[in-house]
Amino acid sequence: MKSRKRLSQISAHDNVKYRSIVKPDFTELAESYPEFRKALTNLHKRQNKITFHKKPRHDNVSKEDEQNNHCGNKESFSTNVDFEFNLALTKALLHKHFDLTLPHVPKGKLIPPVPNRLNYVLWLKELMRQNLSGEYFENNCINPTSTGHEGILYRRGLDIGVGATAIYPLLLSSSDFTGEVEGIVKKYANNKDVKGSDDECNQWKFIGTDIDAESVDSAKAIVRSNGLEKAIDIFLVPLSRTQELDCQRSLKKNPPNSLTNCKLCGNNRSKDTYGGPIEKSIEILRERQNNEKTNAQNIGFDFCMTNPPFYGTHEEAMSPRSGDKRARSDMTLLEGVYPNGGEIGFVMDMIHDSFKYRDSCTWFTSMLGRKKSLEILKKQLMILGFKKGSIRTTEFVQGKSVRWGLAW
Repeated sequence: MKSRKRLSQISAHDNVKYRSIVKPDFTELAESYPEFRKALTNLHKRQNKITFHKKPRHDNVSKEDEQNNHCGNKESFSTNVDFEFNLALTKALLHKHFDLTLPHVPKGKLIPPVPNRLNYVLWLKELMRQNLSGEYFENNCINPTSTGHEGILYRRGLDIGVGATAIYPLLLSSSDFTGEVEGIVKKYANNKDVKGSDDECNQWKFIGTDIDAESVDSAKAIVRSNGLEKAIDIFLVPLSRTQELDCQRSLKKNPPNSLTNCKLCGNNRSKDTYGGPIEKSIEILRERQNNEKTNAQNIGFDFCMTNPPFYGTHEEAMSPRSGDKRARSDMTLLEGVYPNGGEIGFVMDMIHDSFKYRDSCTWFTSMLGRKKSLEILKKQLMILGFKKGSIRTTEFVQGKSVRWGLAW
């Protein structure tokens, strides 16, 4: 059986460059980062807390088999990973490889793994290469003449569900991404169709939006601590149509001050029941531009990206894993749950939004946690009129963990 590539659809240069991120050396990191050393030590202590019960050894059981049985009693590494370890590892990797800092992340928020998120960013770079080279626009779009994106470079990216760490805008703002995309632009500079945006031509801008006020505050603080206020903007957006309708149903079933109501709605209720995740984000940006008396229609993005909420119900998100009964990853319900379908429902709402905003964005993309979700969504895109050639998919592999990328 052929081994999987660690990083999907990237150059040999990138593969070598990011090898130490994909498979980090914990010993080396522990020597340089005291916070990670402490978290790693505590993890090993939890992992090694095993009570061996002495049993008489049967004559037909070899010493080797007996040792293997003892080893089997040792809990797996992943079983003992906690919030502190994930945070310390993410801090160490971001600082070591990108000179980025995470001064504080609220307890219980999702801590994204750097290798997994980096895979996504590198894939976006490949998608942009296809756009800038004109490769994508050769008989692939539903109606290529109406998209207006051939060879366009807006130097803008939209991250929906930016989270408490703003991990994607941080990685995207590094020269590893922006500098190499500019190199792609120079490569195709002889192509008369390759051009940048009219305003702030050489200034990249990444927008992160979220429905969770605490995550937005945390992300803003992290952006400020890294001196990236000119490159990254973070905005609080209202609930999507699906979330708002689910919230209204919950209000009918639960008293106004119930825990369920608080978790669902918070203080970020939507004023209406239209629009999916993309529409809510772009409308907030237009409202901001209107308030600043700038051109409200001049909103364009090279890509829209998201790690959608994985679960469809609170019960699913809070139940132990089916295999080893481990608790789910640290996350809030707003981060982990999207009513009526989880990640499939979220991306379907994005797909519907993408028809309305097709002239505002070149690539609509998502990372997915299930291959079945990828297959369902790809089929839906084709039913809605997208040709097979206008859809891109990929596989992100990190150790035993696999995620899938979808772009249209």
